[in-house]
Amino acid sequence: MGRKSAELSDEKKNLIVKLSTTVRKKSELSRLVGIPRTTITSILKKVQATGSTRNIPRKGRPNLFTKRDKNAALRLAKVNRRSSLKDITNKLNEEKQHHFSERTVQRALRSEGYRRRIAKKKAIVREVNRKKRVKWCKERKNLTVNDHWKKVIFSDESQVVIGAKNRVYIWRKDDEKYRPHLICPKPKHKLSLMIWGCVCNEGIGTLAAVQGNINSVKYIDILENNLWPAIVWYFDDDNYIFMDDNATVHRSHLLDAYKTENGLNSMEWPAQSPDFNVIEKKLAYCQT
Repeated sequence: MGRKSAELSDEKKNLIVKLSTTVRKKSELSRLVGIPRTTITSILKKVQATGSTRNIPRKGRPNLFTKRDKNAALRLAKVNRRSSLKDITNKLNEEKQHHFSERTVQRALRSEGYRRRIAKKKAIVREVNRKKRVKWCKERKNLTVNDHWKKVIFSDESQVVIGAKNRVYIWRKDDEKYRPHLICPKPKHKLSLMIWGCVCNEGIGTLAAVQGNINSVKYIDILENNLWPAIVWYFDDDNYIFMDDNATVHRSHLLDAYKTENGLNSMEWPAQSPDFNVIEKKLAYCQT
């Protein structure tokens, strides 16, 4: 294919149209303006058909990767979220009998919001607890920061684990990170240390290490030595609310009796709701 010449300017085309009204022969007009006769013929035909000398935008080369191909790539990514880009591309090429590059398939998936991401390692929330979480949130949606949440002391235990990080990459959209079928179960490690901590709007409490497995007696000892000093330090009176989750040791009869006897103001907490607890991100630093 020969080299494509530059397009004529609108001024040049308008001059040709104007001269064509007086110069009847295209060969003579071609010599006059120095433009091939075939080009002049094409310009005059375009004016006759469209009434304008402007060029119609070119569509360019047809895209070989069609909408159907994109849908096929999306289907392959959704069927097996852990498939690599190479596997999806190879499978697509087998089905379509084409040779699409990995980059082409990657662009198609990204255009629909799918990227290769690390699967979240979270416990899957049961259906009954999902409903309880929603109910809990609706009951507290009108509580303000100053009148309620600044009074809350959030607490939690966290395990510092020693072992390799098992990262699982999957195909998903950004808003799909906590879909139950896309969550990777937490791995079990033998070497670990339990740490308890608390935090409120005014500051943080002390960290307490738990030797061995935690039970109600150890938990009461942690509260005695670490929670009450934080309450005295950050609150002048009993205008506080203590938050702990629904772990077995937190809801035992021994703990209930301790809280009642000592007047520990506790709050109701929905099951399987670590994402509601503001201390989660702070204790996460202990795991790095």
